[in-house]
Amino acid sequence: MTVGERIRELREKHQITQSELARRLDTTKQTIYKYENNIITNIPPDKIEKLANTLHSTPQFIMGWIKNANIGEEIIDYYDDTLGEIINFIETNGYQITDGLLDFMHIYDKDNNFIGGIEGHILVGNYEKLKYTQSQITIETLLQSLLSEYNLICKYRAVDDMGKHTIDTIVDVEYNRCRNNY
Repeated sequence: MTVGERIRELREKHQITQSELARRLDTTKQTIYKYENNIITNIPPDKIEKLANTLHSTPQFIMGWIKNANIGEEIIDYYDDTLGEIINFIETNGYQITDGLLDFMHIYDKDNNFIGGIEGHILVGNYEKLKYTQSQITIETLLQSLLSEYNLICKYRAVDDMGKHTIDTIVDVEYNRCRNNY
């Protein structure tokens, strides 16, 4: 299945029109048509991320790095369940998470001080990485992993468009490498 076919099937599964998807991605209906028909195959990373968030999926699934015969239902369920499990774990330990724009969450400590923000897919990805490398996940290791990586990513994304593209590519490649090794 191609990237375009995955985009189309997810869009149709969620009953979103091409026009509505275009509006949510700040692009045109023609661009969505070109994505879905593989006329445009080099989709910018920020659009892949917005597509994943809008279509309740992951960039990895849309790009075809992970496969699922049921057009992402298990992946979507796993993502939502895992994200809920992580949020519950963080909140059970006295921290708070509030939703921001496009799957971006703010994390507050026990005294309600802002300690950082993170995107849901990065939260799930780091949690998965910790599950494979730690015998027991503590709130401290989870937050340290999330915030140190997120701060590093923000630092390089802020440099310029090439820095943003480079860090997004590295994060995607490393995620894929980790998934294949475990």
